[in-house]
Amino acid sequence: MAQKKPPQYTATQALAEWQKNHPDEPIEDVVEVGLQFNHPPITVMSDKLAQLAACKKLMISTNNIQEIKFLPPRIEVLSIGRNLLTKLTGIEKAAATLTQLWMSYNSVKDLRPIAACKRLTVLYLAHNKVEKQTELDHIQQLPDLSDLLLTGNPVVETISKNRNYRAEMCRRCKKLQILDGAPTTDADRGDTSGPGAPGDTSSQKTTTGNTTTGNQSGAQSSGNGSRAVSPRA
Repeated sequence: MAQKKPPQYTATQALAEWQKNHPDEPIEDVVEVGLQFNHPPITVMSDKLAQLAACKKLMISTNNIQEIKFLPPRIEVLSIGRNLLTKLTGIEKAAATLTQLWMSYNSVKDLRPIAACKRLTVLYLAHNKVEKQTELDHIQQLPDLSDLLLTGNPVVETISKNRNYRAEMCRRCKKLQILDGAPTTDADRGDTSGPGAPGDTSSQKTTTGNTTTGNQSGAQSSGNGSRAVSPRA
């Protein structure tokens, strides 16, 4: 006997529950909407999302979404990690406003739709299925990208076999400041004389007894995951 498919649970249904829990907040006026960790998991992004006229940040991670659809018209930050995405078709419709895309822990291979999102400054796509180095050409078309999470994709290992991975990404993304949770250095960018270059000691940590001081770029945790070891979703 064929196993029954679980029923769909749409974003419209999830928003109805959200409104019950926030009776004093008109949904059309809310700037930040959180539908992450929904139970039951959201399977479909329905047209009600496109009616969130004031929404600039939509958190819809950790669900069972397979396709990006019906984004709020003013969206700037989309957190859609830990879903079932295999493609990014639909994200280009938010190109005029989207500045941050958190989509780690999905199964995306093709990054072509991202190239349309020229305003992106933050892109978290760790632990997806990006294999081909040619896919990085689409990331390279983001002129203001400053924070990138790419770790956990097969392409990282492929690059690292033949050349310096961090140097390669800095070559491609001229404004990159943070790569996989760690600040980029002059050495990454090919400058052998500035801070972070071989022989430079200006950023070394100092220790006293058991206490270590200095700047660290450890993981920053959030409700949607963390950057570096467990990237934001």
